[in-house]
Amino acid sequence: MTIEEKYPNFAQLTALLNKRKRPRKTLDSVIACLLVRKSEGGERK
Repeated sequence: MTIEEKYPNFAQLTALLNKRKRPRKTLDSVIACLLVRKSEGGERK
C-alpha cells in the first residue's frame, strides 16, 4: 500500500502545496479554515 493510498487527504494536501508559489501561506490558510470550522462545531463530510 502506497502512502497516497494509506493517507489520501495528506497526499492531496501535499500535491496542492507543491503547486503553489507560497506553500506556507496556503498551508496556514487551510489550517485557519479547519480551526474555524472546528470551533463552529462543523462535522466531517
